[in-house]
Amino acid sequence: MSSWTSLGSLRENMSSLRDRVDRVVTRLVLNRVNTMEEFNRYVSKLQPREFPRYREMSPLKRLEFETVVAVLSLELKSIDFLDIGPAFGDSLDVCHERGANRIEFIEWDPFFFTFNRLKGWPIGYQMNHLRGLHHLEQRKFDLIWCKGAISADRFNKWPRRKTSQGQLSNWLDQLLRLGRPGCTIILCPHWINKDGRRKTENVEQSVFASGVHSTCVCLLPTIPNHNHEPGYPSTFLMRLPSQARSHGTGCLPLARS
Repeated sequence: MSSWTSLGSLRENMSSLRDRVDRVVTRLVLNRVNTMEEFNRYVSKLQPREFPRYREMSPLKRLEFETVVAVLSLELKSIDFLDIGPAFGDSLDVCHERGANRIEFIEWDPFFFTFNRLKGWPIGYQMNHLRGLHHLEQRKFDLIWCKGAISADRFNKWPRRKTSQGQLSNWLDQLLRLGRPGCTIILCPHWINKDGRRKTENVEQSVFASGVHSTCVCLLPTIPNHNHEPGYPSTFLMRLPSQARSHGTGCLPLARS
């Protein structure tokens, strides 16, 4: 029995290693791509799973971002904007079209990163945002958008609750430091689900929700065309004070809407 288990573990490890090697090779190839024509040829040749899927969902993803902008009455003209995990980059496009001053993004996937890089006007960082936010300039952005790039269930590991809460607190602290006074931060995490049921049934009682609420975060009411069950039921809003404080980053003490 143990030999079969060991063999299964070995196969899983080998498969994981192959996936990592494939990602490294893909990243190296795409880093040398300089035109959309080259990129599209490579996509057609390799047939990645996620990129074509998000390309088809582009109108919906654009609507999601535009809906939140309208509901919160956000002004995009002349702002400095950061998207963490833009995928096809619909939020970047909307901000560009509406006159944003500076548009930046963080993307780990080599296909999405290259596609947005080749647009020519956004500034991209190809890295894992869970580990690399401290590399970005602090107090820089007016609007930070993060939908789906963070999994709430990553922090809902009850056997390691204190460790998970510490990781989340550290990530939120780094996130807050990226915003300049008056910055709006919109966070819509993904929740693992299967067959229409969420792994974490009570979102508001989760480790993730407890962690973000301790950072003066407002849980917004459901926004049509943006929130949907079971994967994206909740959106968290942070607004930094318009005047810098002498200690820490701080945020406005918002009551739940």
